[in-house]
Amino acid sequence: MPLLPLDPSSFAPSSLAAILAHMVDGSMAGASGRPWQDWRVWAVVVAVALAAAASAGVVRWAAPLLGAVDAPDGGRKLHKKTTPLWGGIAVIAAFVVGTFAMFALGRTPVGPTSQIWGLTLTATLFCVIGAWDDRHPVRARTKLAGMFVAALPFALLGPPVAQLELMGYVLRFEEWGMWGRAGAAAFTVLWLVGWANVVNLSDGLDGLASGLGWIVAISIVVHSALMGQWGVTVLALTFSAAVFGFLPHNLPTKRAKIFLGDSGSLSIGACLGMLSLWIESKTFSGVTAVGVLAAGAVSGWDVITAMARRWLNGQSIAAADRHHLHHRLQDRGLSVRRTLAVILSMTALTAAAGVAGAHLQSPYLAPAVCVALFGALAVAKVFGHHEAALFGAWAGATWKNRSEIGLRVVKPSRASRGDAPPPAPALDPAPTLDPAPTLDPAAESDAPHTRAA
Repeated sequence: MPLLPLDPSSFAPSSLAAILAHMVDGSMAGASGRPWQDWRVWAVVVAVALAAAASAGVVRWAAPLLGAVDAPDGGRKLHKKTTPLWGGIAVIAAFVVGTFAMFALGRTPVGPTSQIWGLTLTATLFCVIGAWDDRHPVRARTKLAGMFVAALPFALLGPPVAQLELMGYVLRFEEWGMWGRAGAAAFTVLWLVGWANVVNLSDGLDGLASGLGWIVAISIVVHSALMGQWGVTVLALTFSAAVFGFLPHNLPTKRAKIFLGDSGSLSIGACLGMLSLWIESKTFSGVTAVGVLAAGAVSGWDVITAMARRWLNGQSIAAADRHHLHHRLQDRGLSVRRTLAVILSMTALTAAAGVAGAHLQSPYLAPAVCVALFGALAVAKVFGHHEAALFGAWAGATWKNRSEIGLRVVKPSRASRGDAPPPAPALDPAPTLDPAPTLDPAAESDAPHTRAA
């Protein structure tokens, strides 16, 4: 629709009634034209950031009264003072309100109103599940089942995925009729749950999950704008404003004033999954998929490496440890703030590679950048080299235990190491060839919390 000056009479009661009727009857005005040329869009974006900042202050006051706090334990949770949780409530509340404001301006994607309801309901449900777990911790299986249920509104009401394309192979859901629609919904659910878990499991440092969420959201803004998907651009811009408004409360300038908690990490991951899926839901081409995955590659690689390390050590993949990427960087002598800056810089690099690869129609650019980055970390013995040694020991033991009919896969056991590979070298805080790191006393005293991964 053409961009027109804002008419003060548009706020008349009759106009508000028309907006409400417009929302109820199932129609939706599609976003057209460049959103940055409409000052009303920027007014909503600024209002969303301010609302998130103000809401975070309210939650900081209310969460301790309701028992939603994270207390230090002297082990993995190294923060010095009991800190409020539920920061995700401030982020999602501001995002939902901003989404409906953009809808009233006709700036949301073209499609039925149910798609916006699917987006906001799924974001809210993920936030509620995380908030409940923050206050009343539940079993991992129960929380995972709740996430599958929370993803259903967007899977059923959101934009349907017509086909998947990856490296020249195309899977067309639309050709399978009812079974195809079920398959597309199942893919959507798995996509959202996967994103939610990646952000949740990588949330171990003040400002890390919120910083990652903001960078990935900005990459979605740029990517959707380059593709002319203005409605998705507006939604991603609104979400990035909500996360940005919360960031000052969560950055380790001295110490975080409030933590995201699972209410934030789960919902931020789910929102990133929904927005990334909406960019090109009609095709979801391989270029788009690779570009979106590249934006979250650093966190994803950290989570995948952690799961592999625990499995190769005969542990549960859900077991907690202190060998994530941010732990390894801190063991090398980096302060909390420098560790955060390094991880966010790597995320920005892979996100930029993903956007560039998608725009240039090159599905190999982003994977090449990611492989080079992760390979450099392993060669420098910063992260990934211990896991490579574990895998090599396991592969060698598997080869020695091959049978006459072929290879017999030997899975490490927690109780017995009879058929397991020789124990891998212990995870040292830093490579032995390097001098012992000198920790900054000021940074050490501000060490943040570390959530269970």
